Amino acid sequence: VSKNCEKHTDLKDHLLGNHDGILGYKQREMASTSRCLINLPNGRNQGSPMIITIKSNSDIPSFPDVRIAIRLVVKSLIEFIGDPASERRLVHELAMNAQGTYVFTQAEGALRHECHITHKLVWTKLFELPSTVTKGKLKPHGKFLLMDDVQEWLKRGVDCSVEAYCDEICIPILSGPYVLVCGYNPADVNVVAGRVAHKIEKHMQTHRYCQFLN
Repeated sequence: VSKNCEKHTDLKDHLLGNHDGILGYKQREMASTSRCLINLPNGRNQGSPMIITIKSNSDIPSFPDVRIAIRLVVKSLIEFIGDPASERRLVHELAMNAQGTYVFTQAEGALRHECHITHKLVWTKLFELPSTVTKGKLKPHGKFLLMDDVQEWLKRGVDCSVEAYCDEICIPILSGPYVLVCGYNPADVNVVAGRVAHKIEKHMQTHRYCQFLN
């Protein structure tokens, strides 16, 4: 996200809804819809991630209300980054870094959170993809994971999807290339994740200049 704005305040203004002299309209709308307090930090801490605090405004804390607030904040963040190929990574990493009483469940590396498209609870696991650099141009390697025979082997016996964001059509602008394993069962996701890791390792062994750049 930081690569899409020159100032930390750009993101803050977007989330708050500060526009054309009107201050905080979006924050008020999200709070009214979710019945939650949604707070952003005052000032700017250079180099540090922004911490968004969501708290139920009810006398008895309501997890459904908090879930609605999370959806609204995630939707606003997705609008801000304007990079469809980075959306899945953004949602995964937001859940991965969540703190407090609404911590997202993990199981051997797989992470449970709400899909921003279907709003169903899913399990995901994310891998960086390797790349090569030729004449200063970055070439991500990941198409080998999308070949029909490889996809069939990766998903054999389980109900999962394997999405690689690495080619000209869906290469991320705001992050490095990555692959996301997604399913409804953590055991299935971890099985497929192991197969993906194996395929990446084998690919790098046969492509000597292919490496992780992060």
